[in-house]
Amino acid sequence: MICIFPFVSFSTNETSKYASQAEALEKNSNYARAALLYERCVYLSELNTEKANFLLKKAECYWAIDELSQAKIALQRINTINLSDSLLFKTQYALAATYYMQGNYQSANSELIQIKAFIQDSSLVQKITFLSGLTLVNLHEYKAAELQFELWANQLSISKSVKSELFEELKTIFDKKNLPKFKDPEKAKLLSMYLPGTGQFYAGYFWEGAANLSFQLAGLAILGYGIYSTYYITGGIVGLGIFQRFYKGGVKRSQFLAEKRNFEDTKQFVSQIQLLQNSLK
Repeated sequence: MICIFPFVSFSTNETSKYASQAEALEKNSNYARAALLYERCVYLSELNTEKANFLLKKAECYWAIDELSQAKIALQRINTINLSDSLLFKTQYALAATYYMQGNYQSANSELIQIKAFIQDSSLVQKITFLSGLTLVNLHEYKAAELQFELWANQLSISKSVKSELFEELKTIFDKKNLPKFKDPEKAKLLSMYLPGTGQFYAGYFWEGAANLSFQLAGLAILGYGIYSTYYITGGIVGLGIFQRFYKGGVKRSQFLAEKRNFEDTKQFVSQIQLLQNSLK
C-alpha cells in the first residue's frame, strides 16, 4: 500500500494536467491533438465515469473535424455499466447523433429506442424527440416522425400563440401532399432493364432518360445499317458496343438516380423542419 498511494496521486495529477492541455487545444480548434490528449487521459484514468467523460470529449473533437468513424469508435468504447442516467444518456445520444450524421439512420433509431427503454429520467428522454423525428423522416416513417415533432413542440417554453402556429406549420409540412414521394431504386432498375430510359423517367430525370434511350437506339441503328451494308463485323462491334454500353450503364444509372432523388427530396423536407426550429431561436 505504501508503494501504491504515491503513484495514484501522481496519476491523478498527470490526468488533470493532460485534461487541461486538451481543453486548451480544443478552444484553439486544434481538435486532432486534443483528441490524442483525451486518449491519454482515458489511459491514465481509473474510474469508469472519468473514462466515459474523456471518451465523450474525444468524440466531440472528432465531430469538429468530421472524423465521424473515429468518433463512433471512441463512443463505442465507453463501458456503460453502472453509469449514471445523465452520463448514459450523453453516451447513447452522442452515438445516435454520430450514426445520424453518417447517414446510418437505422442504427441511430436503435440507439434512440434504447434511450427510451433504459433511461429512467423522463426529462432526459424528452430531449431526444427532435433527433428522433429527423431520424424517422429519413426512414420514411412520416406518421411516427410527426408525432415526435409534436412532442418536441409541446415541450418548448414558448407562448400559446407561437406554439399554436408551430403546430399548424408542422401539420402543413406533414400533409400527405407535401411528403417526399419515395422512388423505389429496384423498380427504376427493372424499368430500365425492360424498357430503356423509363427508369430515369420514373426517377424524375426525363432528359437523361431520353438521352440514354437515344444512344441505345443509335447503337441499334448502326448495327442495322452495318448488316444492311454488309459491314457485319464493323456494324456488330460498333453498334452492339454502343448499345450494350448505354444499356448496362442506363440500368445502373437509373437505380442511382432513384436513390439520389430520394436523398434530395428528403434533405429538402428535413430543411423545412430545421428552418422551423431555427425560427424559434
